[in-house]
Amino acid sequence: MPKVVDHDVRRQQVAEALWRVVSEYGLDGTTMRRVAAEAGMSIGLVQHYFSTKDEMERFAFDRIIANAQERMVERVEAMPTPVSPRTMIRLILAELTMPADEQRLAEYQVVLSFSLRALQRPDLAREMRTNDAELAYFITEQLRLAQRQGEIPAEHDPEVEAALLLCFADGCGQRILLGHLDCAVGVQALDRMLDRLFSVRPELGASHGLKNDRGHKASLGGTHGH
Repeated sequence: MPKVVDHDVRRQQVAEALWRVVSEYGLDGTTMRRVAAEAGMSIGLVQHYFSTKDEMERFAFDRIIANAQERMVERVEAMPTPVSPRTMIRLILAELTMPADEQRLAEYQVVLSFSLRALQRPDLAREMRTNDAELAYFITEQLRLAQRQGEIPAEHDPEVEAALLLCFADGCGQRILLGHLDCAVGVQALDRMLDRLFSVRPELGASHGLKNDRGHKASLGGTHGH
C-alpha cells in the first residue's frame, strides 16, 4: 500500500526549517537548499511544495501569524468567562511581541526580518501595515470597552494608549531577541504598564481582572515565566 503523505504537515516542516535557517543566516542568507537540508528533505521535494523561494518565505511568514492566532484562541477559550479587556490585551501583547521560547524567538526573528525587507517591498509593507492596523484597532476597542466599564480614566485617549502599548511591547520583543532583556522581566514591565493604565478599578470588576492577569501568567509564556 502506498504511503499516505500529509502535505500540510510537510509544508509546516518546511516553514519551521526556514525559521531555524533565518535565525542562523538571516533572511538574505536563507536558500531553498539550506532549508531543504534543515528539514531533512531533498531540494526537489521542497520545490514540489514551493516553486520559488519567495513563495516558501511568504508561507512561513503567514504560518507565524496563524500560529500566534491559534495559540491566543486556545488560551482565551481556556480562561474563565467573561475575559476582561485587561486580560485580553495582556495576552495579545505577551504572545505577539514577547518571545518566550526557542520557537517563538525564531518566529519573532523572521517577523523582524520581513519588517526590514518591507522597506524595499511596497506590497509587503502594505500587508504588514494592514495587519498592524487590525491589531491596533482591536486593542483600541478593548481599551474603549474598559473605559466604558470604568476601569480606565475617562481622560485617556484609547488610540494613543494602544499606540503606546504596542510600541512598548515591540521594544521589549526586540530587546529580548537581542539578549538585552530577560523575558520574565519584560512581562513584569508589561504588567506595570497595565497597572498604570488600568488605574480605576470597579469594586467587582477590578479584582476579577487582576486575578485573571496574574492567575494565567504561566499560560502566556511557556517555559520562561510569561
